[in-house]
Amino acid sequence: RKRIMTDRIPAILSDAEESLARAQVAFDGLQYDEAEQLAQAVVTRLTPLFEREDMGEETDSTSLKFKLIAILAHAFNRLNVIALARNNPDEAIRTALVGLSYSERIGHDIRTANLLANLGKAYLGTSHYTLALDTYRRALALSGKHALQALTAQIVGQMGIAYKELTDYTAALENFHKALILMEELGDQSGVATNTINIAIVHQAFGDHQRALESFQSALGMFDALGDKSAVAFTLSSIGGLYFRINDFPQALELLGRALAMQVELGEKRDAAVARGNMGHAYKSIGDYDKALEYLQQAYQESVEIGAVYPQLHWLNGLGDLFGEQDFAGYSPEIAADYLLRAIDLSTAHGIRSVTLAAYQSLDALYRKTQNWEMAYQARDRYEQEKEHINIEGAQRLAATREYERKEAEREKQLAIERTRAQEKESILNNILPEEITTRLIGGENPIADYFDSVSILFMDIVDFTRLSASISAQQLVHFLNAIFKVADGIMREFGLEKIKTIGDAYMAVAGAPVSRQDHAVQAAQAALRLLDAMNTLEVSFPKELGDQSMLAALPEINVRIGLHCGSAAAGVVGETKFLYDLWGDAVNTASRMESHGEPGKIHVSEEFTRALTIGTGHDLSQLPIQCIPRGEVEIKGKGMMKTYFLERLDGNG
Repeated sequence: RKRIMTDRIPAILSDAEESLARAQVAFDGLQYDEAEQLAQAVVTRLTPLFEREDMGEETDSTSLKFKLIAILAHAFNRLNVIALARNNPDEAIRTALVGLSYSERIGHDIRTANLLANLGKAYLGTSHYTLALDTYRRALALSGKHALQALTAQIVGQMGIAYKELTDYTAALENFHKALILMEELGDQSGVATNTINIAIVHQAFGDHQRALESFQSALGMFDALGDKSAVAFTLSSIGGLYFRINDFPQALELLGRALAMQVELGEKRDAAVARGNMGHAYKSIGDYDKALEYLQQAYQESVEIGAVYPQLHWLNGLGDLFGEQDFAGYSPEIAADYLLRAIDLSTAHGIRSVTLAAYQSLDALYRKTQNWEMAYQARDRYEQEKEHINIEGAQRLAATREYERKEAEREKQLAIERTRAQEKESILNNILPEEITTRLIGGENPIADYFDSVSILFMDIVDFTRLSASISAQQLVHFLNAIFKVADGIMREFGLEKIKTIGDAYMAVAGAPVSRQDHAVQAAQAALRLLDAMNTLEVSFPKELGDQSMLAALPEINVRIGLHCGSAAAGVVGETKFLYDLWGDAVNTASRMESHGEPGKIHVSEEFTRALTIGTGHDLSQLPIQCIPRGEVEIKGKGMMKTYFLERLDGNG
């Protein structure tokens, strides 16, 4: 019977994995109850199997025992995440600790790192900041070991919060800036906005309200674009708190009221308590003590109910200040002192020096009002002692340094972008114009005009192009021409010719411009021969997406005419837009006539070109691996009778 049970275990484990997958889907759809039921059912079903001894060794990653422990760690991780989503830090701590007992047992580093990160977050929620930091350091070591950048960014940012609450502003800023950089690298806009807010809160603590406000507004824009209503409400509340600090109480109340309404609707209990308490502070500042009492007491009660220690401290301080107001109907120095001393005890227990500092300052003022000079002196002395532990000046210097570094980094980033764009533009220009001409244009030279005593000009066109173009679609025609001209471009680059332009099916290039060279005719001749060979063997295929291909079979083979001529020419760039490097002069017209009066499949050259071939090499033309076959005198339109030749390779030199 026991053997049968063991045989069933793989199926049970497989069902458990499927249940956890469904729990993930339910969680992503905010169906927390369903997700919890599925994960808890896995725990209930698998836990009794843990003590079995017939499932292999847990140190063997292929054993059933190893798989069982891994699934239990996963299940408690899911329950832990649900508890955090429900703002239940106590349950999150419990489930994280149980999950860790499983994941650490089998050395599952990544699961352990995630559970430690979540445990740290739960400790933050219970204001156990030192515990949170210790836990985060363990998580950070594992996330760094396995290069888990997203988890590392999250942990570093959360550590910044812990340091901030412990009033270690220097360490807080270091962590917030590190997290911000990591989030930017990851493209995590929500993370960028969150750390922007945290940095703003530190600036606010320094009294740099303008910089804090700019950061808050920047974060608000990011959260609004992301559609994150909860974060938008939190940011509005933060901005309201800032306006309270600069004594703009109507604006503070308006923003805090908007935030509170949104948070109540969203069920954000902790954030709602914070907004409500800050409204109580604002009402006290404008002398509306009844509303101040109502809001502060409700905020305090809500914070106690959800175990949010940090907000409780602020409302204890606020109630202490309120009951110490002589104009308040419920004025009572005894009650005021009681609230403030409770705030001191609780903040000291949690290491939250900023609240302890504020409470001692309020006690000093209260005792002075009642002329209790000895107690006032003691409160002031404790205030000064606490202040020494809060290195505001050092943190301010760090903030200024990080701000400068950030601006420099942004400036360098912008310069890099501009350099890249300039290089891209220059690259595009170099594909349109010769590189030498691009350099001169960028240098401000315009118009560009050069004269060359002798260049070789090449023209090529496609035989029967008019009939061919009428047989195929426009898209197919462009594809066809592109295939031909790409081959021609490559050959021109190989032999150092500069492509000038295409006009319809005609292709024009030059050797010896824009950089002069003595052997321009030789290079042009070799390019023309290679070009003719390439066109004779080129096969153009057409993608199916270019439409009906029934007419393509009837297309004639590619056949071209090529013409070459040498002579003087002007070259340059004119105009202000859509620059084009071009050539002008009689040599250009004559080269065009060589092509148009040539024959299909041949290279038609002028007598001037044959002479330039000999001059360019310093050899007798008969010694070259090419030959110019006399065609005789030909009537050339616009030129009259001209002696011309056909350029060919010598036999055996192909």
